[in-house]
Amino acid sequence: MDKSTGGASYKEGLVYESRPGFARVQFPDLDGMVSSWLRLIVKKSLKDKECLTLDVGEQVACVLDEHFESGCILGAVYSDADVPPVTSADKYHFAFFDGGSFEYDRVTGKLHIVTIGDAEVSAGGKLIAHAVGDVDVKTGGNLSAVATGKADVAAGGDVTLKSAVQVVIDAPKSSCTGDFTCEGNMLVMKALAYQGGMSGSGGSGGASAIIQGGMQVTDDVVANGVSLTKHKHNVLFNGSQTGTPVP
Repeated sequence: MDKSTGGASYKEGLVYESRPGFARVQFPDLDGMVSSWLRLIVKKSLKDKECLTLDVGEQVACVLDEHFESGCILGAVYSDADVPPVTSADKYHFAFFDGGSFEYDRVTGKLHIVTIGDAEVSAGGKLIAHAVGDVDVKTGGNLSAVATGKADVAAGGDVTLKSAVQVVIDAPKSSCTGDFTCEGNMLVMKALAYQGGMSGSGGSGGASAIIQGGMQVTDDVVANGVSLTKHKHNVLFNGSQTGTPVP
């Protein structure tokens, strides 16, 4: 296709050589002539910059001077061989060669981003995400979140942590402001202290509590209604042992 306006010509060709922001174009209808380095038109190039690198063999549209020595590349164009990646007129779509893509559907309002490798978001200030519906985070590998300051997790309903192995809380001090229920066994490796009293029931072997080692108390101990420090015995004679404690 060749349209002339004054000294300028519109030409289509194939990228022969490319670097970021520039390319040399070959024109089959001009006996395979290869242009000098032509500038690729971008949206911004001064304070804000956009950078795209054309692929060798990509079909492009160009505007050239009358001697085909200088000009610019308007952009790449689709053809019967290279068709658009979507058919919907309501989608903005950018597909990468490796399988990554960026798509926004203005009808459904859905934003879909696919990356084949790592995805990184850096923020100089706060990073805020608001969702009217659910938020799902799924990973086939490890999930790591690191905060050099305070980290808050707030929920209007239940919060559930599930692990196929174990959940580790590694902190110099942990606090629980409400009731705490443990449906499995609990092992305390160091001293256990309590301030509001302690009660329990059940237990294997008929005992609710088994303590291996000594025990010290600063007050009385009552077993089945009998005081350890205040109970009395019936007096017996003839050197016999005393009877059972009297409540």
